[in-house]
Amino acid sequence: MGYETVEFAGYGDVPASVMKQYLRDASLQAPASHVQFEHLVEDLQAEIEYAKVVGIAYIVIPFVEPDIFKEEAAFQQLIFSIKKMAKIVKEAGLQLAYHNHQEEFEPLPSGELVIDRLIREVGSDLVLEIDLYWTFKAGFEPLDVLTKYKGRTPLVHIKEAGPTGETTELDRGVIDYRLTLKQLERFGVYYYFVEQEHFERPPLKSAQINSQFVQKWKGRSR
Repeated sequence: MGYETVEFAGYGDVPASVMKQYLRDASLQAPASHVQFEHLVEDLQAEIEYAKVVGIAYIVIPFVEPDIFKEEAAFQQLIFSIKKMAKIVKEAGLQLAYHNHQEEFEPLPSGELVIDRLIREVGSDLVLEIDLYWTFKAGFEPLDVLTKYKGRTPLVHIKEAGPTGETTELDRGVIDYRLTLKQLERFGVYYYFVEQEHFERPPLKSAQINSQFVQKWKGRSR
């Protein structure tokens, strides 16, 4: 279909050496992987070792319970934990990233966005994987978000919003990715991943439709 890279969200108990071979057989690379925050807390070293074998460069925190942002003590503990993780991951030669949902782009009582406080207090060891669908749902335009976090966002999720708000194929919704795709490289984006969660047709057909759009409009980011 034209895809060169994939991003993991769980390994299905497949050993790292076998997963590496699966990727090789499919002529794919996996530069990033979503790993549940709880797994990172429980055994960060095991996740690092798996990533190294498979060739994963970015370990991504995919989701944090939004209620944490509403409790100052819980938020401070989260920041402390992520800061510690990010340092260990970087010392291992990899990079920790944080994937947003809508809640991270909502303001705290101080007026500062959740995501801004998180990256400010964790520091430069943490980078972002911006999900442009969720930032759009929070009221932000893709290019504005990418401009604001230029140089801090090596990874991006490209996800289209249909008229009812559910995800759909690229170019069949309300987010215009034509201009955005061509400009990703200038914002420091190395990889972007097509994501879709709702389907009106077989998922592989949707994947093909999305790939056709990407091949037509993509820039030089991978």
